[in-house]
Amino acid sequence: MRAKLPQPHTDNITAERLSWLPWLLLLGLNGLRSWRSRQQDFPQHPVAAPRGARRAHIASLAGAAVLIAPLVPAGVLDRRWLPGRQFGAPMGLLLEVLGLGLVFWARATLGRYWTTRIAPASAQPLIQSGPYGIVRHPLYVGILAGAGGTALVAGQVRGILGLGLLAAAYRRKIADEETALREHFGDAYTAYAAVTPAYLPRLRSRRTL
Repeated sequence: MRAKLPQPHTDNITAERLSWLPWLLLLGLNGLRSWRSRQQDFPQHPVAAPRGARRAHIASLAGAAVLIAPLVPAGVLDRRWLPGRQFGAPMGLLLEVLGLGLVFWARATLGRYWTTRIAPASAQPLIQSGPYGIVRHPLYVGILAGAGGTALVAGQVRGILGLGLLAAAYRRKIADEETALREHFGDAYTAYAAVTPAYLPRLRSRRTL
């Protein structure tokens, strides 16, 4: 009797490939936005962070991406922490779609004022509509949720480490961004922050500013 050869986990491989598609779309939109900002008269955002801090942030994002996306072998870090694959992949894809959907919603709400820099443009209004009426930093919340979904699809230890590195990078950036926003908008931002949480929406209704 011939022994059965182990079959590859094709379902999980397919789910991992599907999990890359929203990120590729996000990268494409970022590239398009950068190109359009050079071709058109988009608002100019000042550089409020030191160059070293910006480089450290980009390096942290790159390191997190390498850990979360299982494209490069990482030895013992490739060990799975999820015992099964039938639940992790669909739940991870759902979380990723919801998280990146929030990112796209926030990007659409910001419109021409979206930027990767922490300082707002000189004539930029304080945006409180759309997802910014629910939390103050929906872009970062969505990215973290999407990355958590991608890590859940892979189900490997490296994804947990990458998610922690990503959270630390955005926590540092959010702190710098909060300082810049309070300096730019003054009391208006203080009042906005008093009724709008930074990350997780409140269960009770938001008061009108």
